[in-house]
Amino acid sequence: MKVHVERRPGSRVFMEVEVEESLVEEALDKAYRKLVKQVNVPGFRRGKTPRRIFELHVGKELLYSEALEGLIADNYRAAVRDNDLEPIGSPEFDVEQLEEDKPFKFTVEVDVRPEVALGEYKDLTVDKVVTRIDDAKHVEPAIERLLEEHAELVVIERTEVQEGDFVIMDFEGYIDGQPFPGGAAKGFMLEVGSGTLIPGFEDQLIGVQVNGETDVNLVFPEDYPAEELAGKDVVFKVVVKEIKEKRLPELNDEFAKDVADCDSVEELRKQVRLGMERVAEDEAEKDLRRQLETLVVENAKLETPEGLVEGELDRLIAILANDLARRGISLEYYMESAGIDMNRLRSDFRERAEWNVRRDFVLYSIAENEGIQVAEEEIETMIEGMLRAESDRDEARAEWWGTVGDVLLKSKVMDFLVENAQVKEVEEGEAATEETPAEETE
Repeated sequence: MKVHVERRPGSRVFMEVEVEESLVEEALDKAYRKLVKQVNVPGFRRGKTPRRIFELHVGKELLYSEALEGLIADNYRAAVRDNDLEPIGSPEFDVEQLEEDKPFKFTVEVDVRPEVALGEYKDLTVDKVVTRIDDAKHVEPAIERLLEEHAELVVIERTEVQEGDFVIMDFEGYIDGQPFPGGAAKGFMLEVGSGTLIPGFEDQLIGVQVNGETDVNLVFPEDYPAEELAGKDVVFKVVVKEIKEKRLPELNDEFAKDVADCDSVEELRKQVRLGMERVAEDEAEKDLRRQLETLVVENAKLETPEGLVEGELDRLIAILANDLARRGISLEYYMESAGIDMNRLRSDFRERAEWNVRRDFVLYSIAENEGIQVAEEEIETMIEGMLRAESDRDEARAEWWGTVGDVLLKSKVMDFLVENAQVKEVEEGEAATEETPAEETE
């Protein structure tokens, strides 16, 4: 076998492979011995037809077709092994020559694992930004939010709408004197001044009397998502049925007991403070890891495999589509509203995708350098924790095994980087952290 290897940009390899005639004949003979057992030839028992007669009956093309897959697969694996390549994507094959009494020639192009030249990754100096929890700045606003969350809406006797009121209303919209689809509602609750409805609607409710009909005259914005309504004059006939106001509960020991099972308001404050301190510590740790991740990736040199970048783009867009679907929005509607197409969306995500691919290879290389590994028991333990709600445990385990191992390995590498870094604690506001395109870091 002769192999010519050409390394191309983006950690991609192009190979020209030539297989000698004897191996081609072996593959054809193997194909004949397989097919002759499957095809009936008049005058011969199945499996006993001589090859020459068999070829005349079925055509030599069938033998070549059967032999082709094995010829390519076996010689591709040999070419990869002999040239110390590590393919990381699906190869693209092209048959150049497959003829009788001639060498078999084919080409293949495939992404290979890039060579990573690691820079400094130990003793890196980073700031850990610490947020000191202050009662007045952090705890008291959190207590106020708790009160807001447990507020009640109560009907009031006042009959004139004011800003900040919660109103229950019926309305119907008309364009050119005709109602339009989706322009009506009954029992609709609105906080006046919240900006929930199109601009100008809520302002015109101020001063309206309960049970008195009023006209709200508006123009739909030019960029309104429903094109048939954009820029149109509309009249909403509105009847306010009821006015409510928000009443906060009293901050006392009973409230503390109800919302947090605390014996006193002071204990509630302590619990809130501890929770905020834990959150602040978690955020500081995440930020520290982001800084280290940025430094080790920027210190390294490698070519990013384009095929993996495309695959990561597919993954990121699938995550976006799932997130949108949970909010009842389709990816198509999102792109239409943003005025972009799929090419633009992929372009917008490309920097992050390239970063994620580069980051993974850098972390894998550090793991190899430092002998960092993940034991099967560690993977099994994590999967067991995830499987509690899964009915088909064997299928889920097989599906998650590689992903969980990858997540654990990268987490261990980040632990190693933190342990070997020069970490300086600074107060919030004293240090600015550098952002990376990798907002989604798994």
